Parts: sequence; structure tokens; C-alpha cells
Amino acid sequence: FPSHDTGSANTQYEAGGVLYETLRQKQKDLKSGVSQAYSQTDLRALNIPAEATNSLTGRVSNAIKEGDFILDKNLTPAAAKAYDDLVNAIPKIEGANVSQINLKSLERTRRNLGAYFKAASTDADRNAVSALTKQFDDWLDDTITKGLASGDTAQLDKLKEARTLARDYYSKFKVDPKSADVDAQRVIDKIVNKDLTPVETMNYLFGSAKLGENQTAVRVAKRFKELFGENSPEFDQFRQAAYLRLVQDTQGNIKPNASIVREVDELIMGRGTALAKEIFTPEQVNSLKQFRTALGKTVTPAEATNPSKTGYEVARLFEDIAKFGGTVGALAGGDLATTAVVGGGAFGLRPARNIVGAYQATRGISAPTMTSMLAHLSLLLLAVLLLIC
Repeated sequence: FPSHDTGSANTQYEAGGVLYETLRQKQKDLKSGVSQAYSQTDLRALNIPAEATNSLTGRVSNAIKEGDFILDKNLTPAAAKAYDDLVNAIPKIEGANVSQINLKSLERTRRNLGAYFKAASTDADRNAVSALTKQFDDWLDDTITKGLASGDTAQLDKLKEARTLARDYYSKFKVDPKSADVDAQRVIDKIVNKDLTPVETMNYLFGSAKLGENQTAVRVAKRFKELFGENSPEFDQFRQAAYLRLVQDTQGNIKPNASIVREVDELIMGRGTALAKEIFTPEQVNSLKQFRTALGKTVTPAEATNPSKTGYEVARLFEDIAKFGGTVGALAGGDLATTAVVGGGAFGLRPARNIVGAYQATRGISAPTMTSMLAHLSLLLLAVLLLIC
């Protein structure tokens, strides 16, 4: 699919594309930082005692005994080869009667583990390689932390900085089977390592059902927030994508008013409460409630056959919309100028071109482009006014 910039999205398709590129770019940047830090470190100037590898053997054996992953030549061939690389390296060192191991040789071992991960063709195989790699990384970290590495102190400082960056990268983009949010980690892993369509990306992030029904999405939202920061432009993109999932179908069409009302109710007062709290601020949740209240007044009760269209009811609705507009700015981060002035002279409205199911206001005033959640909310409500007047 076409690449997207980090600007606002108007549809779920665009939102999925933006988030897909955002996550992959973040992963690429962090990984590049780790590689650059290691490239600036002369590992040939550092050594560790050969006996330190004994604890690596124990780590790998314990991980296998605990059964956190499958190690089988047929089911997980890449992991089986990674395991052989780790265990076979130690006897060769001992047989050569080596007392010191140059860290350059360990870098080659680590590079091989990375190659095995790329070669793995199944989730089970990738998870197994990741588990073995984690044992190797943890062992090397402990060895350095305990002061067992010797040599050029300046290079040792560079190595420690590189290892810090590497730990940060792995904590964000590697799957830890023991983690409480391993399901969310696997979602992020799929997005950064697989070719996905925007729709598939949205389904991975929020679930394929209604917003809030997939509990994994709660942990994904939390992880996304930790990756970029709650007040970051990237998390604003995530919020916008959640909003678009709430009010649009997969084709980018605005859902029926009654459907939106039900789904907002479920999100902020039903099963989706945890997700709403993770994604939106309390002020934004309150804005959604006001939006739901205003939109709810346009929904015809099931038993009614001739809903009232009196000027009084329309005026009340427009008043509610105006009140809602004054508070929803925090949710959308947009400009309310158009909402504030479209009420003059028979509402100052006439049908114009269709934009995601809503009408633009013309009469000398151009409605804002649909590049924020605010534009969706305000234009949707204006369209409702046109339909009931």
C-alpha cells in the first residue's frame, strides 16, 4: 500500500497506514541507534574470562527446562541452529585452553543469532530464537555489570552505552513469553516484522470487532503510549485512529447515528471502559459523552414513526452542539471557528459536496478540512441538522 506521512488521517484505511509506518520507523530508528553505538566501540580492545561462559550454559539449560519455548529441529529449525551455535562455542574455547575471550568473537555470535531470527518462518520459531537470544544478552550484561570485562576503559564505557540502548530496544520490540503483556508485544512484533495492509494493522491494534471489545487492545494502547509518550504526536495519531474506528466503517463511511451512540456507550460505560481510559484523557472522555448526548437526540426511538422536527427541538440540538464544540477541542486538537459561526441566517447552510457522509457549510464560510477528530464530530452533527430540518 502507499506510504503515509505522520499527518492527520481521514479514514480508518489512512489511519492504519499512518500507524503502520510510525511503528516501523520507530523500530528502525532505535535499531539503527544500537548498531551505530556498537560500530563506535572497538570490541577487540575488550576481553572476558573464559570461565564466565559457564553461567551461559546454565542459563540456556534452565530456559529449556522451564519450557518457555519449543526447541525442535523440525518445528523450530532456526532456534535449533541457534542453540547449537551457543553450546558448541564453549567446548571449542575450553579445548583450546583459552583463558580470555575477545568480545569481538561474541559479537559474531550475537550477529548469528540475529540472522537466525530473520530466517525463522513461524512465530514459534521466532519466539524460540528470541528466548535464546535473551539468555545470551542477559548473560553478557551480567558479565559486564559484574566488572568481568577488562581492557580499554574508554571502549568499555562505549560498550555499556551500547548495551543500554540495546536493552531499551529489546524491551520495546522483542517478545518476552514471561511478560504480562506478551499478547501486546506480539501485536507490535507482527506490525514491525510483517507486510500488513492498513486494515490488518487497525485490526491488530484495536481488534476486528467494535472498539473496546478486544481486551488485548488495552495492553496494546498502553504499550504504544510507553513507546512514544502520552503527549506525543504519535499517540495523538493513535487516539485519532481509535476515534475513526468508533465512528466509521472500514470503508471510511460514517456509521448510522444509532450505531455510534451504542458504541460510544459501550466504550465509555461498558466493556470498553478500560480502553477508553488508556487512550483518552478524562477531559476527552467527557467530550465523547457530550458528543453522544447531542447525537443521541437525533436517534428515533424504535416505537416512533413520526419523530418531531419542530424548530424548538432543532434549536435545542444546535445549542447542545455549540456547547459540545466548546469542550471537544481537547479531543480533536482542532479549530472551532466554523462551528461558532455557521448558525446565522437559517443556519447559513446549504447542501455542498459530500465529505465522509457530512455536508460542508458554504455561504462564504469554508468548513475546515477533515483532518482532525473535531472536523468529523462537528460536520457529522451539522449533517444531522440538515437531515432533520
